[in-house]
Amino acid sequence: MLFSVLLLNACIKTVTVGDPLEATLNAGTANISLTPNFPVTVTLTSKVPPMGTTIYVTVLDEASNTAITPQVPAFTTTASVSSFNIINLPQQKWCIVNIKLVEVNNKNNTLTKSFRVIYK
Repeated sequence: MLFSVLLLNACIKTVTVGDPLEATLNAGTANISLTPNFPVTVTLTSKVPPMGTTIYVTVLDEASNTAITPQVPAFTTTASVSSFNIINLPQQKWCIVNIKLVEVNNKNNTLTKSFRVIYK
């Protein structure tokens, strides 16, 4: 019986789930840019995961739903604050910017923030 209990304990895996990702952006819901580039700062307000987060950026033309490329490539960081530029904004078109954060060690721990921007 003791052998069975030891064997059972050896087979149990402990899964540690990190804190849910929480973040703020320096952008409002609708933004006007005077250039084709728009600076963005992401501030992680939750605990920074030990292995960091990967940040993905996509930009879509709101009217046609087509991707505006290229954009900043996905990058991994252990910093609580990350700054980068949304680039190649088309003039006089509203765009939807999606910023997705994914914990490196837990792909199920994600957060997506979105906003609109137009280059006037």
